[in-house]
Amino acid sequence: MVAKFHQSQNIVRLLIYNEKKVEIGKADCIYAGNLILNANELNLQLKKDFLKLWSSLNENIHVNCVHISLSFHPNDKDKSTFNLPKISSKFMELIGFDNQPYLVYQHKDTCIPHAHIVSTNVMHDGKRLDTLHICQKKIIPAIKKLEKKFALTPYTHQKNKPYLYEEPTQIIEYGTQPTKKSMEDVIHFFMKNYNFTNFDEWTSLLKIYNIKSTLLPANENRAKPGLLYSILDMTNNKSIGVPILTGELNGKPTYNTLNKLYKSNRLHQESLSIRVPLELTFLKAKDIETESELIDQLISRGINPVLLEDPTDQSEIVIYIDHLKKCAVDSRKISAEFQFKNLVVQSENSLEINQTKLQRSLKPRLH
Repeated sequence: MVAKFHQSQNIVRLLIYNEKKVEIGKADCIYAGNLILNANELNLQLKKDFLKLWSSLNENIHVNCVHISLSFHPNDKDKSTFNLPKISSKFMELIGFDNQPYLVYQHKDTCIPHAHIVSTNVMHDGKRLDTLHICQKKIIPAIKKLEKKFALTPYTHQKNKPYLYEEPTQIIEYGTQPTKKSMEDVIHFFMKNYNFTNFDEWTSLLKIYNIKSTLLPANENRAKPGLLYSILDMTNNKSIGVPILTGELNGKPTYNTLNKLYKSNRLHQESLSIRVPLELTFLKAKDIETESELIDQLISRGINPVLLEDPTDQSEIVIYIDHLKKCAVDSRKISAEFQFKNLVVQSENSLEINQTKLQRSLKPRLH
């Protein structure tokens, strides 16, 4: 289990972010703590009014709202989903937020089970909770107790060091967080934790967090190829905002660095990637009739299919992201018999359904 704790000045914006997820079917508001009504009895206006009123009890506290995310290992999907209201409530109690008003949202836009909690650090008497002490002293002990109580898969905790957030939980949305820092976090995570052996596999990993990686060919001003990173606009799948050159990012995810990773990762990919064709073999035997059904089946098994366009001939490439083995697998490496398009009977609406399902399967942002 992983917990991330953030503070902000705008509780309504945090609330709207989660409510938009509910509106499009990607989240549910499953629990209301210390509010007048139950979660299913509160409309958006009541939620806004109550949280704004409470967070304004002390107008001198400008950073007065809290956004917490709880994420779980894919193997804990059933346990965490069933117990999510209890886990969230107990977590808030263990970190000292048991008397604070809060809303728990279960997000459903990724194969990683996770929840978001919106609350305030202003207490009923106008005093401010010591969030620095909570982050340094209470979060890790709380996580360990919950892992034991609910038999959750534990993550590595480093004694006397800041807690390392090992699993991203949110798609990056332009304008909602610092672009450069958000990119660096996602890029560093994948470079450190996932196996990928070519540029398409690397691109697909970033795409599931809404980052576009563009290869810049060598020219008279650039002796070697370069890379450009940008945020994707979720409405039209095009770059938005000012792109960032790889040299400006910490960790230097440069063309040369990635090439070295491709080579070293090839030594291990065969053993890591074997699960994908095995799962495809199993699914082929089930006589799946639509791409929509195939994508749902893959996501339920911890595999995200990511659709890319081959710039050489405008054809489509499918990259499978196996989140259990932490490996990206180019579909062109798999026998033609088990290619994505050969596993289903195509329908007239298959492409439209495919694009919608692929977008729904994407993970959310880090911050």
